[in-house]
Amino acid sequence: MRKLFQDNEVLNIEPHRITLTSTDERFVQEALKSVEDNIDDAQYSIDDLIRAVGMSRMQLYRKLKALTGQSANEFIPQSD
Repeated sequence: MRKLFQDNEVLNIEPHRITLTSTDERFVQEALKSVEDNIDDAQYSIDDLIRAVGMSRMQLYRKLKALTGQSANEFIPQSD
């Protein structure tokens, strides 16, 4: 599963293409929705994502790393 996510240069997660538990799938969907809904907000931060998914900072980092191979900083696109 991690290899599938890491092989994509641009984060393009499609939960229906991978096998996740319903909890993991729900987490990925919530995280993606939060990031996508705030993609134009330059002030959107990890703290906002933490609130959106209802996890502690460490839980978020561990879960994202385990499922996507990315840190929270990498998961949230940065505008240049």
